[in-house]
Amino acid sequence: MSNLIRRIRVFFHHWVVVGFENHTDRIAVRHLFKLAELNDDWGLLDLGVRYEDGHGVEKDIEKAFDCYTRSAELQGGVFQYAAFNLARLYHAGLSVPACEDTARYWYLQSAQEGNKNAKEALDQLGREI
Repeated sequence: MSNLIRRIRVFFHHWVVVGFENHTDRIAVRHLFKLAELNDDWGLLDLGVRYEDGHGVEKDIEKAFDCYTRSAELQGGVFQYAAFNLARLYHAGLSVPACEDTARYWYLQSAQEGNKNAKEALDQLGREI
């Protein structure tokens, strides 16, 4: 698929998700799945949040972890949020074994991108040592 066609498809699915998100979760989720298929970082992040919260899909922390990981790997515009969510899961031991070192790594990645919550979490981890 050409880059232009991919960008048009991503734009369309973003538009539908934003337009229908508050009205029909079923429609928004269907388009988030399409965005995930297109490896869109924002779509993967939003889908991960929905899996983590059980909003419009069945709650599934492992799928949330997978979505956050895929979103972070793309290092796009929502990287700081995907990295922060990965850090939280590692810190709490949700879907993965708890690991402060890995949590600290992801918090640091997020904080370097300007995420204030990640900076606070790093400060808190520093006090726990």
